[in-house]
Amino acid sequence: MQANTFDNHSHYGLLFVPTEDKFMYVCICRQITDSQIREECMQGTSRVADLREKLGLASECGKCCKHAKSIVNEFHSSTAFVNAIAV
Repeated sequence: MQANTFDNHSHYGLLFVPTEDKFMYVCICRQITDSQIREECMQGTSRVADLREKLGLASECGKCCKHAKSIVNEFHSSTAFVNAIAV
């Protein structure tokens, strides 16, 4: 590896861990953050269509839909893992 190259392959697959002071806007049109999406997931939301109904996500340009879906999938896959450990 050359001195000026960076290996980012080891960073793939790392999950964003939200904190109260850090968030990311997922939907710019409606100012919806990843924290709001995760909060809705904690309350039982499992589909982007439900997020659209509750928050208005992806109801303008729709460019946020793919990323929002990945956050929902990530949340529910990590929740299943945590639940498996608790059993």
